[in-house]
Amino acid sequence: MFINLPIIIVEREGNDIAVYHSIEEAESEIEVIDVENNEYIGYDSSGHRLIFDVVKEKRPFLCGLLSLNAKKVKIDLAEDYNSYETSLKEALKNYLIFIYPNILDSNSSLSQLLELVIKESKKSHEP
Repeated sequence: MFINLPIIIVEREGNDIAVYHSIEEAESEIEVIDVENNEYIGYDSSGHRLIFDVVKEKRPFLCGLLSLNAKKVKIDLAEDYNSYETSLKEALKNYLIFIYPNILDSNSSLSQLLELVIKESKKSHEP
């Protein structure tokens, strides 16, 4: 099985959601300390749960003369392969209700909710 993009990261405490269009983007932007503190729940766009791990990797510096051990976030598909579509839909609805209290249709599909969140995400990143 593989991760269906985009990746949706839900803050456990609060209403914040982040959408990433690649695994690499998510791994580079999510902070190690937040993963260590178990602050997020991750899903792929089909509702499959993601797992976060912190790994150590050697990073060269000083033109490769020395290397440094650095921590890095790694994201993978959870091994249970169950779909948590209902949980993801609920998180997306809560996020959208927080932003647009009167707009949401309770019968919206996962793809419709995700589309709204992606549009909102693009708006918040505009200058």
